Amino acid sequence: SIVISNQEQFSLWSKATTTIFGRSDELHWTSSSKAGNSLDTMKPDGNILPILDETLGAQSADKSLFITLHLMGNHIHYFNRYPSEFERFKASDIRGDKGKQTLAQNANAVLYTDFVLNEVIKRFANTDSIIIYISDHGDDVFDTGDKPLRTDSKITRFMVEIPFIVYVSDEFRAKHPQIYARIKNSTKKPFIIDDLIHALIDISGFTIDGFEENRSLFSDKFNQTRQRMVGKKAQINYDTTLRNQPRTE
Repeated sequence: SIVISNQEQFSLWSKATTTIFGRSDELHWTSSSKAGNSLDTMKPDGNILPILDETLGAQSADKSLFITLHLMGNHIHYFNRYPSEFERFKASDIRGDKGKQTLAQNANAVLYTDFVLNEVIKRFANTDSIIIYISDHGDDVFDTGDKPLRTDSKITRFMVEIPFIVYVSDEFRAKHPQIYARIKNSTKKPFIIDDLIHALIDISGFTIDGFEENRSLFSDKFNQTRQRMVGKKAQINYDTTLRNQPRTE
């Protein structure tokens, strides 16, 4: 397993991930500082790409790889998340009166993340590969109030609804048609990323203690009636409380 991270190595927020990443066969940080940089000063996520290229170039062609790319995404101030050439959106492009500058910067950050993800996909498009992309959380960027929010004390659906993208190469589809069919048939199922580990184990074909097939999104036995509770302390039922929450104008 290989991990490449564009987040800080040592902080209140990174203790768990740094510990877990330490169990990988290879661990690469984009920051040259052992102490890492702060969340708000890390360089754009494109910094993972040359490290990824170098790492892939050092592998044998027939070696199976599990690669984790740990991005900064849109964390903290959005204007720090993209290089100047990706400043496509301006405040004047945003409708409404609330937070136009912040919304424009958020749009630029999302655009840049799309670029990085596309660059990653290019590197695996001609191999037997599957790529899964998720975010750890969302932000309420003036969706329900007068300021950006991400807080456990006032959860909205915009904080917990996240992208979940599964890309499979043409070669993967040809070699693993049954797995591809299971993935394709799972796009409308209600899922919570607490159960991601079970989905990964399932499509990887591993036999591991603790695996629960009914928690694998890609299984025919997936439990679609499980309550999706969100918030560390709040424990709000997403489906009954947040799912239909409207965006305020």
